[in-house]
Amino acid sequence: MKRKLKKILKASMKNNARRCLGGGKSRTKRSCSFVLLILAAIGFCVLQYLQEQTPSLFANDILSGRVVRVFDGDTIEVLDDTLTTHRVRFQAIDAPEKDQDFGSASRKHLHTLVYGKTVRVLVDKRDKYERVVGRIWLGDVDIEEEMLAAGLAWHYTNFNEEKKLAAAQKMAQEKKIGLWSRKDRIPPWEFRQRARSQREKSTTSFFPDKRQLQTTFVARETTVAV
Repeated sequence: MKRKLKKILKASMKNNARRCLGGGKSRTKRSCSFVLLILAAIGFCVLQYLQEQTPSLFANDILSGRVVRVFDGDTIEVLDDTLTTHRVRFQAIDAPEKDQDFGSASRKHLHTLVYGKTVRVLVDKRDKYERVVGRIWLGDVDIEEEMLAAGLAWHYTNFNEEKKLAAAQKMAQEKKIGLWSRKDRIPPWEFRQRARSQREKSTTSFFPDKRQLQTTFVARETTVAV
């Protein structure tokens, strides 16, 4: 709710700015500048207030709330009792990306497990994207263990070494269910790395570096001189 209010407030300020900048008369522009200054001050105060009202979460805190959105197989949005929404990234698993095989199946399975239900999150930290990272339970059911047992996520051993989760993944591997039914499966962290590398190559080919430009320019000058 607060996140939506912030977006509406920012959008409103941008729209008012466009209207003012489009004005032709100097008096109108001066009036608009004054109005924009007032709006900016009000906006800053409102955003500051909203930020102060957002509860801080620390390691080992418990966050309880209803799941109102499922983004993919390891990320959900939780609405707590104060009507604050929290984007929660599962700490122990890494699910296939949306563009990967089993990405859609992973999301659908998680949606079936938790959507509209009240979950409990044992908070680990906030990541660089301001998401809450933690372990998730629905009553006594370990949701991350369920995702691993269904063969629809990888155990994220870089951040979690729980033996029961490793056992759940091993069982899915032995049964060859879900993503373990494919020999050409790619872990999502490798998939993301490949995607980043591809984007970087595309950017480099579109914007050549200075040395390449200088070489091309010198070659052209030499050709003209000859």
